[in-house]
Amino acid sequence: MKKSLIYIIIFLTLILSQKLQSQDFNLFNPSNEMYLFSAYDEGANAFRYNPAILGLGHKMNGAVNLFLNKIDKKLALNEYDILLNSGVLGLSYRFAEYERFKNLTGNQIEEYNKTLSTFSLGLGFGNKTFSTGLIFEFLQGENIKSLAMFGAEHPRIRGGIGFLYRPTNFISAALTVKTKEGLTNNGPVSLFKFTGGLAFKPLGNDFLNAMIDFGFLTFNSTGFFEHHMLKVGANVQPVKGLYLNANFTRINDYTIRDYFNIGFTYELPNSSVKYTNTMYKFTDRDNSPSSYKNIGTQLSFAFNFEKKPSIVKEKQRVLEISLSGSLQDYHTEDVFFGIIGTGKRSVHEVIADIDNAAIDNSVSGLLIKIYPLSTGLVEVNAQVEELAAAIERFKARGKTVTAYFPQDVGPAEYYLATYANKIVMPDESMMFYGLSMEVLNYKQFLAKYGIELQTFYAGKYKLTFQGLLDSSTAEGKEVINRVLDILYDKMLKRITTARNIAADDYIKTKLSQPISGIEAKRLALVDANGWYNDAKELTEKNSKTNFTTDRYNRSIWDKGWGEPDEIAIIGVYSSITSGESEAPSPIKLPIPFVGSGRSTGSETVIRQLEDAFANPKVKAIIFRVDSGGGSALASAEINAAIIRLKKKYKKPFYVSMGGAAASGGYYVSANADKIFADDLTVTGSIGVFYAKPNLDSLMKSQKIKVEIFKRGENSDMASIFKGVDEKEVEIIQGMVDYYYDRFIQTVSEGRKMTRDEVEQVAQGRVWLGTDAFNKKLVDEIGGLYDVISYAKKENRIDSRFKITYYAVPGGNSINEIITTSVLTYFEKSMLDLLGFGEEDNGVEIK
Repeated sequence: MKKSLIYIIIFLTLILSQKLQSQDFNLFNPSNEMYLFSAYDEGANAFRYNPAILGLGHKMNGAVNLFLNKIDKKLALNEYDILLNSGVLGLSYRFAEYERFKNLTGNQIEEYNKTLSTFSLGLGFGNKTFSTGLIFEFLQGENIKSLAMFGAEHPRIRGGIGFLYRPTNFISAALTVKTKEGLTNNGPVSLFKFTGGLAFKPLGNDFLNAMIDFGFLTFNSTGFFEHHMLKVGANVQPVKGLYLNANFTRINDYTIRDYFNIGFTYELPNSSVKYTNTMYKFTDRDNSPSSYKNIGTQLSFAFNFEKKPSIVKEKQRVLEISLSGSLQDYHTEDVFFGIIGTGKRSVHEVIADIDNAAIDNSVSGLLIKIYPLSTGLVEVNAQVEELAAAIERFKARGKTVTAYFPQDVGPAEYYLATYANKIVMPDESMMFYGLSMEVLNYKQFLAKYGIELQTFYAGKYKLTFQGLLDSSTAEGKEVINRVLDILYDKMLKRITTARNIAADDYIKTKLSQPISGIEAKRLALVDANGWYNDAKELTEKNSKTNFTTDRYNRSIWDKGWGEPDEIAIIGVYSSITSGESEAPSPIKLPIPFVGSGRSTGSETVIRQLEDAFANPKVKAIIFRVDSGGGSALASAEINAAIIRLKKKYKKPFYVSMGGAAASGGYYVSANADKIFADDLTVTGSIGVFYAKPNLDSLMKSQKIKVEIFKRGENSDMASIFKGVDEKEVEIIQGMVDYYYDRFIQTVSEGRKMTRDEVEQVAQGRVWLGTDAFNKKLVDEIGGLYDVISYAKKENRIDSRFKITYYAVPGGNSINEIITTSVLTYFEKSMLDLLGFGEEDNGVEIK
């Protein structure tokens, strides 16, 4: 704060030390500059006055300005503007017509006007704390010959630069420098017009704003007080969206002219109107307040894609959301506008839509179309639970939710639907609400083709889900049955709670087999049989509206100053590997060593961690883990970076566990300040395994002779064309035991548990979230929403904050090659710059 005040004092000192002449308001200066302030106003209407506002990156907005001047005691249209701003780009066209002239030609009197057309292009750069912008203007005049910047009908180009500095939420400073022309005894000269401005929010909010601008020219001046422009103003917001404006301008050059503007701005969520009445007087001739004369009225009509707070209510609507396929934890981009490949929104973006709709007064209901979902290892997973929690928050606002099944219904779909107020299902749809888990073991299958799997592990439960055995062990069956019991019990309790149905043997039997929509209604599992239109009509009736839309704009016009505090979210998804993160390959088969899925590279994650920890605006880092593990080395590398960065920057570091955070996924979580997991998160698996294929029999069956030449007794130990002998078994098992010991030590230190306590919950056993909480492996039960809420509260983060998601690679390797091409990079970058990107209010994908 002290530094900011010093900068402002230096800035004002530089202004006051210059030789000054006034900024005039005439044919060459838009009339809206009479009420604009360089450090305060934003959007399309203001970018010509200070192009630095383009660096704020507002989404599409525009304005049309009209100036009605009093001529012969009648109002006439003397000037109009059309302005557009989107992202960093600003465009405008202005037409002005002033001063009617009479020219005596022979015996006839000709009347003509001076007219000027101005085309403006602006570009901005920066952020909400400091931004800069450039403006370029092309001027075409008619009947302009005097004092004139250019001869009749000759075009002229001028430009300028602007700066905007907002160190806090209650002070803003600006400086603009623009080119101009003047006339001296020696002919035309080029000038620079300087304007400096300050704006204040005395109460720290938008109720009261005070502004001041000071302008001058470095040309032919005789003193500071003789040649300058001073403009002061204020506005007050008595009710949401209504601003009462007043400002006073004094122009002092060869005469003293005072202008007084009074008016109002009325903002609707996506549009606004501004009215300003302008009066003036020559103060050096008549200092009486009664000598002010009305010279005209300015009207401005604006639209904005980002919504603004307003007392005017929007039309009530039902928001329609569709869910289908995998509920992935990360966002992937479309490839070339979706023509070559389509991306997918993350489940958290859908949750954000629901949460924003909950507090949006224009949304009175929610219609969720639930297509078949792909949930992975267990039918109902953590992502389903997080969606369910969002629906509960929506209902808590007194709003209604309807679930509709366009297709057949499984456990995940129905479980989620039970959180709705009403469920609609077609007669012909089939429903199933049982539970099963399939564990594939490939050892004999691979042996059939001459591939021997040699496995080494530490932890008797570790191989439960690896597919490397002949069949599940007794320990493995114990884990699987525990998981199924917890999940099935939760599913049955849900229908009892939500549908008031006793989960007796009859219902259990019915639910374990497919039943039709008609049967589901008879059993009171659904509320109505019908199609989409029936569900839509029911939702609209309960929501008291007749308007349903699947398009939802949750972008908000940020009226705060300065960069908001950030919460960074860094993801660890799928397999953890060394090196850089990679997208999944196009081919993935459920067989070990054939194809590969998405990988999270340690180098990528560490680079993202370093960026987030080093960023002073980031007040908390959340590690979102949805991974079953991977490389022990890569996991250890990430964990070491977390310890190092926490010690260096003293920032809070939290973990939010998704569907799975097991093995390496738990390793990288162990040193968090607090770990959150969902009831159904699969976590733990504190153990190590190593599998080595031996292709010796396969090679021999194909008459392929493999010769191994080596230096060093055990240098061929890792060869896949031979088995391992007793000594090599001892060596490999020793390596596995070493990593297991390191794993136990990491958990012991990170979780503040003794080694014996860790050993009791380790042995490679997986736990669901509730059990993990009871075993002290996690601290809280909750989803990503709960972690963010906790981080805000614990670190006193203001309600105006930004969530920064660090991006992951795209859909698959082929998709990724295209995604990172020059063409698509240009497309994505330009969409973001121009304000058409998929970033929502308060959310940035980095």
